[in-house]
Amino acid sequence: LDKMIEFLEASSVKYPRDAGIWTGLSRGYYGQRKYEEVVRVAEEALKIEPGARVPLRNLVASLLQLNRIEEAKIAILKYRTKPDHLAEKLFDIAFIQDDQEGMKTQLEILRKKDKALAMRFEADALGARGEWRRSKALAAPIVAQVKEVDSEEFLVFQHQVFLSAQLGMCREARRHSGSMLSFPKDELLPGIMRTFARMMARCGDISRARTLDRILKDLYPKFEGKAATDALLEAEIDLWRGDARAALAQIEKLDDNAIRKRSLRARAYLMLRQNEKALGDYQYILDNPGKVLSSPLYALAQLGKARATGDKTEYEKFFEMWKDADEDIPELVAARKEYRELNR
Repeated sequence: LDKMIEFLEASSVKYPRDAGIWTGLSRGYYGQRKYEEVVRVAEEALKIEPGARVPLRNLVASLLQLNRIEEAKIAILKYRTKPDHLAEKLFDIAFIQDDQEGMKTQLEILRKKDKALAMRFEADALGARGEWRRSKALAAPIVAQVKEVDSEEFLVFQHQVFLSAQLGMCREARRHSGSMLSFPKDELLPGIMRTFARMMARCGDISRARTLDRILKDLYPKFEGKAATDALLEAEIDLWRGDARAALAQIEKLDDNAIRKRSLRARAYLMLRQNEKALGDYQYILDNPGKVLSSPLYALAQLGKARATGDKTEYEKFFEMWKDADEDIPELVAARKEYRELNR
């Protein structure tokens, strides 16, 4: 990748009006997670070829990673050539900005484009606010008709498992995970398998997590990202078992700026009562909504901050985020109990 980038950078000096060179650079730098560089080269590509999908997608994704939310929105509106292009990103941005009308507008556009896609984004947003039952009810018709792994419907199904596990609604997560194994195993890609395995570990179903992990390794013994996958799974298992120190040893193998690393590590630090360290990771998540988008991890980071500080005001911020959440979400139940104890 380094050699490719070096070649393309040299070529860009010689052929500065070749959009393909700048597009290739945007791909290369994005693969290296050099987001400032992606912004630079993607904008060059778009000056030459406005509306080009690859550099625009890389530009917007990089601006979100850099937490330059409004700039990402402006870039979409400036460079896209079709009104439905990147509507899903505009929905994410509206969610981050708590722009209810903006979310509604983008959902209407997405429904005309792909009903399952629109449903996934709406269901994810509801889940991020702790409205698990509304999310589940919305997704249910799509989940019931999933037939192929390579489909938007399967993504809805996958996101529902992820959401249920994150919110502690593990009975539903386990049910979906069991039905997932009915799909042809050679269609279950590594990313799918590792997500399901990790969510089962989060729910304490270690046996099923190990089974999924074994299937993954049998099907893809040399898949890319194996080390990170192993570390994530083992960290979730260690946290479930209450061994925070073992979890930290696994977590340190992951990319420093990955949100999943920050979230896992903060949980481990809280378990060890290293509250200042936990606070640092939770604050990083709260300061970077562009990396989180419509995920429960953002609100749960606010709850983590409240626990790390013991500050009633921080709990109240979490309750405001989840003001419409289901009353029996385990983390909400626990948070209310903790808050009452602070008031004694």
